[in-house]
Amino acid sequence: MLGHLSSCTSSPSLQQRAIKQRHEDILKREGEALSRPNVVVQVCLPRKRIYYDTIELDRVDNHPIFTKYSESELNFAPKTIRRVATPDDPRVINEPMSTRTLWIGFTSVERQNNNFSSLGSTLAIENSTIADQPIYQINLLPPAKSYVGLEVNLQLENKDTMHYWFKLPKTVSISEFSDWFAPVSMETDRQAHETYSIFSELLRSHDMPIYTVSDDPPKMRVRLMQIDKHENSSVDYLPALTSAKKKFQTPDSNMGFFYEFVPPSTELVPRCN
Repeated sequence: MLGHLSSCTSSPSLQQRAIKQRHEDILKREGEALSRPNVVVQVCLPRKRIYYDTIELDRVDNHPIFTKYSESELNFAPKTIRRVATPDDPRVINEPMSTRTLWIGFTSVERQNNNFSSLGSTLAIENSTIADQPIYQINLLPPAKSYVGLEVNLQLENKDTMHYWFKLPKTVSISEFSDWFAPVSMETDRQAHETYSIFSELLRSHDMPIYTVSDDPPKMRVRLMQIDKHENSSVDYLPALTSAKKKFQTPDSNMGFFYEFVPPSTELVPRCN
């Protein structure tokens, strides 16, 4: 998804060249990303809680679309995964702030070769903190310095939607995640759809408008990381994840079902408030 080019022109030929150049830039960056670490973005919701069940599989299957492992290689593949706890789990029932939200809205605005563009996507559930606060993740193409604004939109308990805007640190480490940091600005849903919204201002190459951020906003942390391309079965959780989805899927499973399964994690992620 290419988003919106910031340059406005009445000449179709110039606009077509700009779009073509943007296509070429993305293809080039995707090629470079194979050898360069991605920008891993994680977002934590301080007020929410999420719980998992651990699943031990007897065996995993080879899925040709994703893996090319032999049967002997699959014997060494991980067979332990996690699934987001079901609605009837006592932990979910007894915790008023529990959530089973599997993804949240996300938009990135970046500058490449003096062109500003945007990409709308989602952050999928990935992990939790030591306080059971849910963590959502997305992997962005490098370089980190190209991103001028990252937006997380959330529906609050009163059903209002808020738009939180973050700026990445000037330096992003490849060895560890940053500390959790707060958004620098925030908009209501009404403000986000106005002519001079933060999104629109960034695409016009203006500085990010700064508005007061409410208490307990989502928090973000980032790092650079080389993404595993499923070339080593002994550390690849994809066979286990796809096997579990096939095993537990029922005719009543909705689209969100496929996001319920995540790899286990040994990282003790600090709380985000």
